[in-house]
Amino acid sequence: MKRPGIFASLIIVFIMFCLHCSIKAQNIVFGPRTGINIINTYKTAYDKSLYSFGYDFGLYAEKSVYKNFSIGLECNLTQKKQAFSTLTYGSFFKTVDAFLTGFGSLLPVDISIEDILESALGSSSELINDTVFNYYRGMTHYTYIELPLLLSYKYKKLVIEAGPCFSFLAGATTYSLSKQEIPLLDMLPKEVFDTIDYGAYIYGTMTSLFPAYSDTLFDETSSVQGISKFNTGIVAGLNYQICNNLSLTLRYSHMFSYVNTDGGNKNRHSLVNVGLKYNLGSLIYGKPLL
Repeated sequence: MKRPGIFASLIIVFIMFCLHCSIKAQNIVFGPRTGINIINTYKTAYDKSLYSFGYDFGLYAEKSVYKNFSIGLECNLTQKKQAFSTLTYGSFFKTVDAFLTGFGSLLPVDISIEDILESALGSSSELINDTVFNYYRGMTHYTYIELPLLLSYKYKKLVIEAGPCFSFLAGATTYSLSKQEIPLLDMLPKEVFDTIDYGAYIYGTMTSLFPAYSDTLFDETSSVQGISKFNTGIVAGLNYQICNNLSLTLRYSHMFSYVNTDGGNKNRHSLVNVGLKYNLGSLIYGKPLL
């Protein structure tokens, strides 16, 4: 996480505020809450929805305002995720020839990869498929500090809640992999280059120019560059009181702004959360308050 001290400071302030209010007015209750985010990380290269899970925990406080109505504030640390997948195309001949041309002065003769492969395959270069398929995919894990402000209505053991949510970015980590597919190299055995002048050099050059061809490359980076630092959204859900102190929660949240600020990513965060919250009022006052 980029700024872990912010969440700890907010939690301390939140606890002190709840304790102060609960001493002055016993119709305010608070406690911990935790849950699991069920996230549709959007479409992948296979045009299928990909679901993942994220953590969500924090504190809540509620105050009764009128009969069965109450207003609540939460301070949560929540994880959201988003998958990405891109496919770009390149030219094998152009990439290799551009490199060899740049180092041509080091070679005793001019080398054209097209001429070499035409001779080796016995076919015109125009008939050879030299497409390079560059696959890049992965998932970004976002960490947010969120402050939902919820209006609730209680009917027996069921509570309906809804309200705005204010989200602050705390950190982001991207896990990615790169893979290259080159049909031309798949059909071209390495032994072909053993019979060619400077074959070993040419083959080594080709493989070094396409490092993700023989091995899948994995990467992990932590950066918040280009990501929206502040977002607003809406939260709505249901709570079911399992017992005096414990409630089961089910809610949906949707953010209004795009995840990225550069306009390249038109996705917004949305998720379903399943969790539990515990009322500490009975521990302080000896009975549940709401």
